[in-house]
Amino acid sequence: MMQHLQSLFSRLAGIATFEADRLARAHAIFADAERRFGEFDSPAYLRRKAKVSVPR
Repeated sequence: MMQHLQSLFSRLAGIATFEADRLARAHAIFADAERRFGEFDSPAYLRRKAKVSVPR
């Protein structure tokens, strides 16, 4: 009985460790997303330079 409880606890602890690793990986990817994608806050047509030329 005690071994069964220990194995169940080990499984739960393993899942918790896996979830913590997954959360840390996601945080590493998206933590600086605000800095990397900040330029995309404005629409693309406002970020483009004008390509209109005035004939002379």
